Amino acid sequence: MTAVAAFYVLARSIASFRLVSRSPVLEGATPFQAYMQGAVDLLACILPDLDRYARTEWLVYGTGSPEDLSLVIIQTVITLAVLIAAALLDFCRKNF
Repeated sequence: MTAVAAFYVLARSIASFRLVSRSPVLEGATPFQAYMQGAVDLLACILPDLDRYARTEWLVYGTGSPEDLSLVIIQTVITLAVLIAAALLDFCRKNF
């Protein structure tokens, strides 16, 4: 349960992490800061953008389009692939 909660919190807050990593204060960034910015961007590509899964205006005003649905489907496929890989890794290392 802790891992699921941590995954959810990280997926919900990755946009904030990306904003902080692109801060104007970091313009003269050291190589380590540039590395961390790249790591945050890579993590943002892997994690789903949960803000796009059920937008209020889609439900209230019916403004959803097929393009919006395709983005959600792509993110779902990526997330499922990561979760399946993690589950297979966990199953392979267990001793029965």
